[in-house]
Amino acid sequence: MISGHLHAKSGYWYIILNLKDEEGKRKPKWISTHLKEKGNKKRAEELLQDYRLKYSTTEAIKKIKHSFIFKRRRLIRRRFHIVQTVHHKLITRW
Repeated sequence: MISGHLHAKSGYWYIILNLKDEEGKRKPKWISTHLKEKGNKKRAEELLQDYRLKYSTTEAIKKIKHSFIFKRRRLIRRRFHIVQTVHHKLITRW
């Protein structure tokens, strides 16, 4: 699950999630809860858990999709190479 925490700023609660970019560097993402600081900490903590789960799921989907696309490209390259090789052998026979 993605790490994150709450931060009170200017009288409101903010969720800060630690996401990673393509290079693997940590990039904090600030999300406003629109909840006043006073009396809303539990609700903000619930929102934090919801956002952590939401972003963990989307990150997992991105990884799966990337893996699928990578495998698919590799398969297409192999097929193309096989067709190219067979075509070359047929041409050299003539």
